[in-house]
Amino acid sequence: MQKLLDYPELAHLAEWSNKPAGSPTDAFLDAFVPIAGDDREYVIIDLRTGDLHGSVSVYQREGDASGPTWVSISAMLSDVADSLESGTVFDGVWVPTFADSILGWDAP
Repeated sequence: MQKLLDYPELAHLAEWSNKPAGSPTDAFLDAFVPIAGDDREYVIIDLRTGDLHGSVSVYQREGDASGPTWVSISAMLSDVADSLESGTVFDGVWVPTFADSILGWDAP
């Protein structure tokens, strides 16, 4: 049986897992809970310990979670609500659209 450290690309996995929540990482960790995503990226909740426990980040499939976009789920949902109420851009990219009572998100 091979050991985890026999895979050089995973050598830093334990180190990244032990860093506080919100710390950048180049791997998808067990402490990440995906709540949305597509083929390129996931929106994740970071459940590592620390002041930013429960923060929300975007994890790129190429292997990058550069840090939190929101400090909490409630902060993210507040931004979603503001965008829906005002029709303004959410997360610098997404514009809410409504057609036949169906919500959609467009990236202009």
